[in-house]
Parts: sequence; structure tokens; C-alpha cells
Amino acid sequence: MRDLLHFEYRRLFRRASLYVCLGVIAAPLMMMMLILWLSKLEDTTISYYSCVSTAVRFANLSIMSVIFTSIFVCEDHSRGTEKTIYSLGFSRTKLFFSKFLASATGTALLYSVVMLFGFSAALFFGSPEKKDEAIYFSIDSLMAETEPNIFLYAVQQFFVIMALHAFYYMFAELVKKTGVSIVLGVFIPGSVLMLAFIIFSILGNIFQDNEAVSKALMNIFFTFSKYWLPSNTASMVSLFSVLSGDPSADITISIIVNIGYIAVFGGLALLITSKKEIKG
Repeated sequence: MRDLLHFEYRRLFRRASLYVCLGVIAAPLMMMMLILWLSKLEDTTISYYSCVSTAVRFANLSIMSVIFTSIFVCEDHSRGTEKTIYSLGFSRTKLFFSKFLASATGTALLYSVVMLFGFSAALFFGSPEKKDEAIYFSIDSLMAETEPNIFLYAVQQFFVIMALHAFYYMFAELVKKTGVSIVLGVFIPGSVLMLAFIIFSILGNIFQDNEAVSKALMNIFFTFSKYWLPSNTASMVSLFSVLSGDPSADITISIIVNIGYIAVFGGLALLITSKKEIKG
């Protein structure tokens, strides 16, 4: 297992795809820093949370994650590497976990760049939301109740992107084609949300005379929408932060839900790996 992990991590850091994705993420974030600097020159107050959440929105992290994960996972299929690995006596389970961990590490590196820029922006350009608070970057001011806890927000976003990685990994193992995997990863989260909306709208029309049932159906859809995977590929922000109107609302629940997604999609990816036919 250790040798296999070494092989996968060496492949991770020797492939240009990781560094290209890192560069594509960093470029708009540098533009964001310039915009925040110009805003600060105009005496615009920018909260710590706004600095970090703006970095998340500028980074296009979810779409870069699906591109990176699809390339990393599907490359072995196109090159026939897996057959060679299995011929050396490694099991499918060991290959799955080593590849999953390596690709998750790559995705975490993409996330780390986003947070590096986000917290740097908070350090240089951010201010507390209340003028009577200390106007310096400190743990106390960042944890203040007057604005969302950006450390907890950062943790929540980490689990969102890890859930997305598991989702993208599952489809990459299923289709084995880089292009198809990217397309599915981009469109399926939004398609699932749209399908759920259609289903609940139909059910709402059926039970429109029953106010209690209609309200319950809307509450179910609202809850599902809050905790489903991000459907906007330009951002990794969960829809819950938009719909709830409070970016800090239910963050702990969101973390738990996304851990569940990691387990479910990771488990399905392992099942697909154990059942798939090996060609090469």
C-alpha cells in the first residue's frame, strides 16, 4: 500500500494538470486582490467574511476540481496503467484508496490556494463590520459574533469541496472518459436540483388544496436545496448560504451532511472500482 501511495503521489506532483489548475485558480484571485485594494483606497469597508467569501466566488474552484479530478482518475484508464498495477499484485481496493487520497490531496491544494488568498485579503483589506470594534486582524475580531465565523466557514467549504471531489471521482470511475466525466460533473448537480424542483412542484400542484401538505413539501425541497452539492460551477458555495440569507446559518449541519456525501459517493466509487472491467 505504501508503494502504491508513493506512486500515486509522485504521479500527482509530476503531472502538469495540477499546476495548470493551480494557476487558473490563482489568476482571478490576483485580480480580486487588486479590486479589493482599489476599494480600500476609496475607504470602502470590507468585512473579513466578505474577503474570504469573495475569494471563494472568484476562484472557480468547483469547475477546476472536476477538471483536475477527471484528468487524474481517467488518465490510468486511457494509458492502461491499472492493468499493470494489478499484475504486480495490488488489489482494487488498495488502488482505489491510494488514487482517491492522492486526488483528494490535489483538490485540497486547490482549496488551500483559495483560502490563502482569502485570508490574505482579510489580513490586508478586511475590517470588522462594526466601527467600534478593533480594526486589526486578530482571532478575536475574526470570531466576533457580529459577522460570520470565517474559520468555521472555511472548514465548511473544505468539506463541500471534498464532497464534490468524491462526487466527481465517482463519475470519473464510472465513465472512464475525461471529457464525459467533466461534462457530467458540471451539469449533474444543477440537473438534480432542477429535477427535484420539478418533482416537488408537481406534487405541490397535486396537493394544492391541502395547505399543510403543500407547506411540508416546500420545506422538504428547501432543506434539500440548502444541503445539496453546489449547482453553480463558478463557485463552490453551497446553496444553503444563499437561500438561508445568513452565510453562517446551519454551517455545522452542512459539514455533517457533506461528510455523509463523501462517505456515500466514495463508497459508490469503491463499488464501481471493484466491479469494473479492466482493459489495457
